[in-house]
Amino acid sequence: MRKKRIIERIYLFFWFFPILLLPFTWVNAVVQGAEILGLIQGSGIVVSRNFPILTMSYLLISVALLLPKSLIDHYNWRLLSFSCMLMFTSLFAMLPRLIIGPNGLSESGLKDTAYTSMYFLTIKPSFYLVIASFILAVLFYFFFQIWVKEEPV
Repeated sequence: MRKKRIIERIYLFFWFFPILLLPFTWVNAVVQGAEILGLIQGSGIVVSRNFPILTMSYLLISVALLLPKSLIDHYNWRLLSFSCMLMFTSLFAMLPRLIIGPNGLSESGLKDTAYTSMYFLTIKPSFYLVIASFILAVLFYFFFQIWVKEEPV
């Protein structure tokens, strides 16, 4: 029974894994036309400070996920948590487009027409790990909390 409970909560590991990657570089870019700023090496801490709405929503969803089942054990609550996790993950996955965006961030002065090249030069592997971690957390939450029905004890 305890092993089943641990497996059911595996989504929490993936949801909180990005906290371990906060000190690493997520974004590495040169801002075109702003030589004063020059090279931007954004870690996860810098990204979280520049996007406070995403940070606050991450904290609120995390608190909701950590609430004990005995406090709120309702299927609608799990659906609400899942939808919030899904919305947060989709907004977070669009974050590179906001960072690269229309202001033309790139590693080597590329134009906006080469978006794919800019994307792969600007976004670093730790950011990909964070996105993959959030996607896995959402999938595991969906499978263990919504898809699989609990059997009566």
